[in-house]
Amino acid sequence: MNRTITRFGWVWRGVVVGGGFVLVQILSPAIVGLLGLYPVAIGVDDATAVLGGVVVAGVVVGTVCGPVARSLSGGRPWQFFVWSTLLFSNAVGFLLEGTFFAPALAPIANLPGGLLSQLLTALVTAGLITWLYVPPETTTTVDLRDRPWPSWLGRVLAATAVYVVLFLVVGSVNYQLVTRPYYETSFVGLATPPMEQVVVLELVRGLLIVCSVVPLVRAVRGSRRRGALLAGGLLFVFAGVVPLLFQAFTLPPFLVFASSYEILLQVGPTGVAVAYLLAPRDRPARRPPKETVA
Repeated sequence: MNRTITRFGWVWRGVVVGGGFVLVQILSPAIVGLLGLYPVAIGVDDATAVLGGVVVAGVVVGTVCGPVARSLSGGRPWQFFVWSTLLFSNAVGFLLEGTFFAPALAPIANLPGGLLSQLLTALVTAGLITWLYVPPETTTTVDLRDRPWPSWLGRVLAATAVYVVLFLVVGSVNYQLVTRPYYETSFVGLATPPMEQVVVLELVRGLLIVCSVVPLVRAVRGSRRRGALLAGGLLFVFAGVVPLLFQAFTLPPFLVFASSYEILLQVGPTGVAVAYLLAPRDRPARRPPKETVA
């Protein structure tokens, strides 16, 4: 029985998911710091602005995730895997990129602490999404045996190559047109690493981005087109919007805007490629009977 959620049900569930995301984002760095995993102290010029960005990011997470979770197939274990993978993989990519492009703000010595903090955030948020939006009686399974492993590997690498090419092309154009002065003047700690480091970094990040939505596209009900829209859209949210919101109130609006469309043009098509390369064959969307719950 697939229970229909009332308007009030959507609201309070969204508040809980978004609030949980914000709470762990705030508390986990303090917990990780007590473990000595943040050896380099990083000052924050405007803590209120940063907190505001985290709260807005929580609103986005609380608003977006519920409707998507309700539309996917797969029981609670698979959906927990979907959301924890999506959240954590994209957070890892963001942290890795920060250590190279903004080493003054994200020193590599603090990377283990950042990874643990984001892992806690991903697990708690994924748990809340699964608990609140996926009915416990959901038993539909997700089959991964529709292609041999060499085919899986080739398709993952092909989708990763799509991201790397888009990153280099779109990033180079945006660098020449918009962001170059910010990097050349080391604005807010920005740096330009050597090209060979950038290529290796983006290969790793591209692999993380691709793998972050594979569980999602395998659970989409309906056509590959629908999977492509969901994968591209959610990648833009979790690889672009959410990380940018953490900094949105401390950076110039034009730089935030330029970074937003750059990321959209990089990860959006990558999500489409993942859906068409790695989703199961088109299948009709089948939904069980519905029952309204608060």
